[in-house]
Amino acid sequence: MWSWGWNQAGQLGLGDVNNRWTAYRVKALPDSIVAIAAGGDFSLALAQNGSLWSWGNNTAAQLGLGSRGESPVLLPQRLPQSEVMDIRAIAAGTAFAMALDDKGTVYSWGANGSGQLGRLDPLAFSPDVVHGLIRHLVDKIENRTNLLARYKEHYLEDAEIVMVSYGS
Repeated sequence: MWSWGWNQAGQLGLGDVNNRWTAYRVKALPDSIVAIAAGGDFSLALAQNGSLWSWGNNTAAQLGLGSRGESPVLLPQRLPQSEVMDIRAIAAGTAFAMALDDKGTVYSWGANGSGQLGRLDPLAFSPDVVHGLIRHLVDKIENRTNLLARYKEHYLEDAEIVMVSYGS
């Protein structure tokens, strides 16, 4: 994976906070990255083996590493629980993130000031299941101003229902 641009919180994953105007390889990541997501001053990457990596601003626990801190995380860190979660899609918001596993389970973490995690916690330090979606077959999550989780009701063959997670 390669990164460039504004880097005030280390969101480029290059080990420092220097801006880059040309592309640099993120050497701390495995070569098998299949998806990336950019949040507000933080980044996520998904490897082919299902491991999830995060780096950058972590003031709202948006990196999912089990804690939060004022100092940015300058190099990609593997989320310890991600390899047993079988993640297949990721999305990032301003200060929160979501992941989707191969069974259709949605996980969320980070800031929840506007209810964007789909959970009751005001702040979530690591990925946890969005319980309101457990009975649905979610097949996609994405970032469009707010994060969306799309699922098909298993009793409606062609019906598509979009769930919106409000917040920033």
